[in-house]
Parts: sequence; structure tokens; C-alpha cells
Amino acid sequence: MRILAVADRIAKRLEGSHARENFGPFNLILAAGDLPYSYLSYLVDVYSAPSLFVAGNHDLPLSYDEYGAPLIGPKGWTYMDGRLAEVEGFLVAGFSGSINYNPGKPYHYSQTEMWARVLRLAPRLWLAERRRGRPLDCLLTHSPAAGLGDGPDFAHQGFRAYRWLINRYRPRYHIHGHVHLYGVAMPAMRTYHTTTLINAYGLHIIDTEIK
Repeated sequence: MRILAVADRIAKRLEGSHARENFGPFNLILAAGDLPYSYLSYLVDVYSAPSLFVAGNHDLPLSYDEYGAPLIGPKGWTYMDGRLAEVEGFLVAGFSGSINYNPGKPYHYSQTEMWARVLRLAPRLWLAERRRGRPLDCLLTHSPAAGLGDGPDFAHQGFRAYRWLINRYRPRYHIHGHVHLYGVAMPAMRTYHTTTLINAYGLHIIDTEIK
């Protein structure tokens, strides 16, 4: 399976008349937030792959018409906040948002609020694990987990609930954004236990086998 992960910054390399030939095809596109919805819609048009996204702390609130088409939001994408989705046997769980450093803004959560949101999904993760005989394949979030790629300032603090989820379900990948890598002495990819942690700032391409 070939996966395109994007977050936070438009990757000009994915645009242009030969972009599909140079980078694609992809089996799955994952977006970890804070990208223009028009850009995400463009990626679906160009690469024609199943596409899953979570919202970032700077994203506009989503809205849909009576038929489920986005009035505000990316066309052709599945919103993953607090949800599970399986694509070609690859199971993804998603959560939007960042720590609540700007009260009143959408997609801002306290540590306690995120714990509640993660624990609401935990029974479905357990059932999926029992049904499949293997754990979650990918955790897709905007923010990183606490202590695993988050920043030193409060606005870029990671969520402790994500770290618990990684410890409990050992997803193969945790894909996130939020922490910009430009000028930051921080790797885009690292390993924690059996989970590969990926900051998808700009773009990151993953080639993986479905186990």
C-alpha cells in the first residue's frame, strides 16, 4: 500500500501537470489538518484515491448540505474525527484539534476533553482488534502525543490520551502535524515501541504492506 500523508503546509511538488506521474498512484491519502480545503479537494481530483482527514486548530468549522456534500470542507474526503475507517484492510482512527491555547476557537481541547473523546472510541478499537486479530494500523491526528514529537510551548503540547492509545493499541503508524519542521531540530520520523511516528508537515510518502 502506498500512502500520501500531508499536513500544515501546501507541498508545491504535489501540484502541476506531471504531479500524478511523478508521485502517484496512491492507495490512500491522509491529511492531518491545517491545510486549505481547496487544496485537499485538488489532491483528490488529481490522485483519485480514498482520502481521510482530521481538522487542525486553524481550520474552519465544517458544514454540509442536506445530501452530505460539504458546504465548508474538502470535497471527496471522509472526516475522521472520533471515527474508524478501513481502506483495503488498513484501519485508521482519527482525532482533530490541538490543546486549548485559544479558548472559544473550534478544534481546541483540554487534556481532559481529549481523554473523554479517545475513551469513547476505545471500545470500538478493542472490538476491531478482536475481529481483525491485529491492532490498529494508523492513528491520524492533528496534534502529536505528549512527549512524542510535541513542542516546548503550551500551544504545541501533545495529548496524553494519544500516548495512552499508542501504548495500549500499538498502531503501526501515528501520523500527525501541528509542529512545523521548518527551522526545528526535530526529525520527521521516529520510532516509539513498535509505532512509527510521522510528522507529515508538507508531505510524507509511506510504502507499507498490509499484514
